[in-house]
Amino acid sequence: MEGPWYEQEEPTHEYVMKDIKTSFDSWNYSQVDLHTVHKIIKKCVDIEYNQYKSFGSYRGYATFGHCSILKNVKIHIDEHIRQVARETIRKNSILINWVNHILYRPPNGQEEKEGIRYKRVKSNFESLCNNKKFIYL
Repeated sequence: MEGPWYEQEEPTHEYVMKDIKTSFDSWNYSQVDLHTVHKIIKKCVDIEYNQYKSFGSYRGYATFGHCSILKNVKIHIDEHIRQVARETIRKNSILINWVNHILYRPPNGQEEKEGIRYKRVKSNFESLCNNKKFIYL
């Protein structure tokens, strides 16, 4: 059966990697460096290849595979950005102190009310003291 070459041959793994990387050549987001983007691209290309055991023909790759891989790369990049943001917030000592203040502050008799978890922690502490399960140091 004869047909156009692009329906007969399939792209190699290297070709697909190079093709997807060229889509991200002008990457200039400060949240993710280009090296991390290339690692994510490799991961997504491998996932796509392992899912179908091939990239199909050049025509099939250009029609379906290319867009699918780009979509997966963008999803993984967004997840990486969210993960970095969560780690940054988690490590921020000012934010941690503020959250602890909001949750556990005792009432001061003025305008500031007790923290959200203050009553529960206080009652738990008092019940432990009353049951003598609390060890004094």
